[in-house]
Amino acid sequence: MSALRSVVNVGRWSALAFGIAYGFARNASLQKQEKQKEAQREYKHKEELIEKARAEYARRTNPSLLAVASEVKPKIVAFHDKISDDDLEVLIISLED
Repeated sequence: MSALRSVVNVGRWSALAFGIAYGFARNASLQKQEKQKEAQREYKHKEELIEKARAEYARRTNPSLLAVASEVKPKIVAFHDKISDDDLEVLIISLED
């Protein structure tokens, strides 16, 4: 009877030790994933800020584009038509205002 009790106690303590080790490893894994997600969110936020700053800089340094954008109505293009970069810039600037 005491031999059975010792086997049961060893099993219990082993399960406890395994559970603690698993919990520690799982927690470390989840924290690493969260840090990676936070880094991605921060990077994306910085990209958005840079794009906003570029647009604002372009708007402030080249006011002639604003005058052109207000005068030119964007045309509807089919998917197969080629769109030039100038047309895209005028369209984007006119949509921002």
